[in-house]
Amino acid sequence: QKDDEEEEDTYSIAMAAQGCLQLLAQLLGDDVIEPVVAFVGANFRDQAWRKREAAILAYGSIVEGPSEDRMRQLVGGAL
Repeated sequence: QKDDEEEEDTYSIAMAAQGCLQLLAQLLGDDVIEPVVAFVGANFRDQAWRKREAAILAYGSIVEGPSEDRMRQLVGGAL
């Protein structure tokens, strides 16, 4: 239990990267979609769990930047 609590309180590289990507998405808007989708496509089914995790975090990190229409297209295409 203690290890889980410490892990939640630890600021990690993944968390920092996620925060940066969120800010980039807000700044770049629709222009952030293409490189993120390319990254997700290249890593989502990788053998390494860290790459799969990074792909999921990247996808989730851009939801508040691009326009609603572009996000609707992106999410619709993923389903």
